[in-house]
Amino acid sequence: MGLAQQRPVSSLLNSFEASPSSLLISHQGMLCHVEISLEYGLKSDSRPLARNTLINEAVELLISYPNQYDYWEIVNLAITQQLLETYPQLEHVTLRLEMLPHEQTHYYRVSTVTRWADGRVNESWRFEIEDMPIQGRPSKTVISYVYKDAAGYPDYLDIHRQLMDYLASPVNSDAPSEQLEATLAQHLLESYAEAIAQVTVELRSVERLGSWHSR
Repeated sequence: MGLAQQRPVSSLLNSFEASPSSLLISHQGMLCHVEISLEYGLKSDSRPLARNTLINEAVELLISYPNQYDYWEIVNLAITQQLLETYPQLEHVTLRLEMLPHEQTHYYRVSTVTRWADGRVNESWRFEIEDMPIQGRPSKTVISYVYKDAAGYPDYLDIHRQLMDYLASPVNSDAPSEQLEATLAQHLLESYAEAIAQVTVELRSVERLGSWHSR
């Protein structure tokens, strides 16, 4: 389940979606398979852009990104900022970077950034844990959160550890799934209150798909 990006009605009337792109790049000391998708809106009096101009530009910016150990969120912020500066006809641009699991990082991760020409920014992050033990059985756990403005970025590995420690408590081990999702979301929101504005936790199993978000 994704986190909705709120946009003005005027943006929706003149919005476009580029064809997604996929590539292998070296970043953070490892080879990463990245899926890139992009949506954008043009100002009402602007000239049109050729199809896939922006997605091609985003790919080139990603390939040539100079700081190898930046967080993916910072990479996304830099690319969307460059796109707005290069194409002043843009009213907004949303760039989604999906980092697929591999041998060194077993997490599916997604960074989504929306920038508007008036300076507003919306950032969200999502990661998935494939085999987290929930109430005695492995479950797929999806954690999504929206960052506050100018927030620091919590390490998602620390968030994983926080959830594991919290679930180890006997008080939480037997709670109903919906209650557990709500409790986990609230716990994360309180633990990272300075950085995160909204949290969604989903516990997925063969029998059930559940979700809860805290804000």
